[in-house]
Amino acid sequence: WRMRRVLAIGKLGRESQLQAVTRALLRDREAPLSRSERAILWAAQGWAELAGDQLARARGFARRAMQADPDCMEGQVLSAAVGMIDGSPDVERIRSLVARGRSVEAIAMMALVTSDEAATCVLGARYLSAAPRGRLATDIRTRCP
Repeated sequence: WRMRRVLAIGKLGRESQLQAVTRALLRDREAPLSRSERAILWAAQGWAELAGDQLARARGFARRAMQADPDCMEGQVLSAAVGMIDGSPDVERIRSLVARGRSVEAIAMMALVTSDEAATCVLGARYLSAAPRGRLATDIRTRCP
């Protein structure tokens, strides 16, 4: 439960992408959404659903985001977060996000799902270096005091 809230509430702070898409839509109501814009909107809706404890709905929005744009980082991270929360983390997706180096949340998730204690603490240190007060910092510090 705690991880669900931490991940979801933290993601709601990424309003700038959603606001940018909304501003673009207001400027040109006739223009169709790009795949990327549609994916960002689906992911934002998914994070809002996750914040409201609607795990199944969040999963659906993550799937829609990735169908609209398979490269949508927010959709990928949302999908990984849903898996972490429901107890079936997609370790390969998380590993891929970490390898691409574009998500500190993914680094924390990888630290929390790996069974190798040394790797956990190395990844945890990377996360804490990037986000010392990050949403998953307490969980990381608990695993690696």
